[in-house]
Amino acid sequence: MTTLSKMRNVRYLNIMNIIEDHFSIGNLRDLIKIWKQLEQINLISINFWFREAELWQTVASCPTLKILNIVNTDMRKNFFEAGRRIMEETLNNRSQTLTLDFYYIHTPHKDWILQNFKHPQLKKFIFSLCNHPNITK
Repeated sequence: MTTLSKMRNVRYLNIMNIIEDHFSIGNLRDLIKIWKQLEQINLISINFWFREAELWQTVASCPTLKILNIVNTDMRKNFFEAGRRIMEETLNNRSQTLTLDFYYIHTPHKDWILQNFKHPQLKKFIFSLCNHPNITK
């Protein structure tokens, strides 16, 4: 974490296959505070968001974020929250659109994501791993 915090002008961050005991959502938010120009985050095989509010709080902490890719994640039924308040507040406060890509998601709730993650400042896509244009087999 110390080495990462010394880096400057970071615009793209890829985090994959980490052990949650060694890197947490708090660590990610700490890096976002340092890397004020961060535009894209790719989270691959990471399950450290236990509630939807944590996702939106992370997005809120990074106003320059343009793309958030979530790959190979297991979203449990209790991840999703009934209220849309945190999502609405976060996206209303953004000056630019956020593209939120979900692919190879382990959840029976894909339809729920499509129905409820609606906002003029949000573009969302759900892909399987094999047909996403930015992922090669």
